[in-house]
Amino acid sequence: MEENNNRDRRFVEKIHIASTQDLMQMFVYNDYWKSVQAMLLYPSMDTVAPDFKSFKDRKHQCAVGRLNILKEGKLKTEIGREILD
Repeated sequence: MEENNNRDRRFVEKIHIASTQDLMQMFVYNDYWKSVQAMLLYPSMDTVAPDFKSFKDRKHQCAVGRLNILKEGKLKTEIGREILD
């Protein structure tokens, strides 16, 4: 069981930083859907609230979020509710 937990941790512990392509994708999504915020959501061992940053000269904002997807080594069944809350 310890080996599985370590493997799971390595999989979800990668640090995700928005690349130029990520920023462009979020910018286009905001424009297309006429929204003001876009977020890329990645799995993590710890949930980290997104820190939205504004595009220069636009009302668009983007962020990278992290969500703990595991509970006792298994995929959480209530992830959808967590995302929407």
